[in-house]
Amino acid sequence: MVKRIFAAVLIAGLLPVSVGAKTDEEKKAEVGVEAITIIEQLRLVREPDTLAAAYPVIEKNWQRFIPLYGDTNPDVPEYALIRARAAAAAKSRKTVVEAWHTALRFLKADTPQNRLNLNIEAAQAAADIGDFASAEQFFAAARSFAFVRGDDSQRARLFMRIRELSVLGGAMTWRNLKDALYDMRKFSETFPMWTVQRLEAAVAEAELRLRFQPHSREKRLDLSKLKAEIELIMQGMEGIVPGNYIARVRALNYALEDYYKL
Repeated sequence: MVKRIFAAVLIAGLLPVSVGAKTDEEKKAEVGVEAITIIEQLRLVREPDTLAAAYPVIEKNWQRFIPLYGDTNPDVPEYALIRARAAAAAKSRKTVVEAWHTALRFLKADTPQNRLNLNIEAAQAAADIGDFASAEQFFAAARSFAFVRGDDSQRARLFMRIRELSVLGGAMTWRNLKDALYDMRKFSETFPMWTVQRLEAAVAEAELRLRFQPHSREKRLDLSKLKAEIELIMQGMEGIVPGNYIARVRALNYALEDYYKL
């Protein structure tokens, strides 16, 4: 709550206050100052509560800014991205998908890697408001920017698929998700056993099954096998497991113990 109030006061306090009638040029200048203030204050912000609190101010200014300054203004790409992230944080069903399409259109000159990451971010935002069809489209666009070659190409393909299933899994029937997990597992087995790729695939499958697989004896058995596989891979990696995996596995094990006594 404090963060929401802070964000609103921060932006509102820095924006010009209207006093009396203004000429068209003065109105344009005021809108421009508002936009620059928003960009300067929020360009590095990723905290959802702060962005959500700022979103109404951003959207109101954006709708005035574009007609006055045009979409070729040099500040538009960065501003469009801030607007998209704020709309996503506010879970604005009316605006999220349009805002991300707009931001990506203005950022078309960005690097392929950044375009890939932004499309994945857009897919997550669309899924968060229940628009899984748009999320699938954003993932398809992300794949088009995966220009990785050589040894890293297969790794990139695996990690992209895992991210896609984690976002879209809730919209899939269990039969389809089960088939997708099987395909992912078979693909992951093309990597050596004691690698981050195999560990990621096993951990991700366990997390997805925990979230989406219907409750049954089969689910408990599947999770038990995955837990044993994860432990085996981590032992084989001989102390070189990245720290973020240690935290994920610990959280997974707590959930398996709490809900399935594993």
